[in-house]
Amino acid sequence: MNALKELYKSINTPEELLEFMKNNIKFGLYGTNKKLYDTSDLDAFELANDIYWNLSSPINTLKTHYGQIIDQVELERDWFTKNNYECKTLYITFLVDSINSYPTHAYLAYKDKDKWCWFEACDKANFGIHKYDSLEELITDQMEKHVRYAEKFNPLDDSTLDYLHIFDYKKPKYDINRKEFMKFILNSSEVPIVE
Repeated sequence: MNALKELYKSINTPEELLEFMKNNIKFGLYGTNKKLYDTSDLDAFELANDIYWNLSSPINTLKTHYGQIIDQVELERDWFTKNNYECKTLYITFLVDSINSYPTHAYLAYKDKDKWCWFEACDKANFGIHKYDSLEELITDQMEKHVRYAEKFNPLDDSTLDYLHIFDYKKPKYDINRKEFMKFILNSSEVPIVE
């Protein structure tokens, strides 16, 4: 832990943070039942994500070397905040009344001089740092990519797209469960969707 924590403290640029996360933080979670879940057993991971997941602090993510998307975004927020970047954390979801089989995603955007950058360490298809002229352009591009990804799970039509929401959320309390986290998200600022 100390070596990884020291390595984390030595990171100087967003590019170094991205490389650090790629090499040191795995996608998964340590459940409240003290067991490790990763995507090698997808059914067990999805069940654990619903039942045994609590939001991990950045220190705990460094300690375990594991974090699901929201945990990793909190580690990113920690680094960008400590390094005096203006940043936003965003959560995209379909708020469907019936059983929701559409994916959700959380990600961090930060300002670098006159550009807004989408920092993506979890979504392997979009891994990297993507630069935009405005925050709106960034959010629109990520949303369009998310919608294309969601179509792989279920067909989307105009009425389904009405359920798409994006939230700009502040730092949540750590160690909250999924239900508490979603309540927190739904009480966050909603980002208007530009069509």
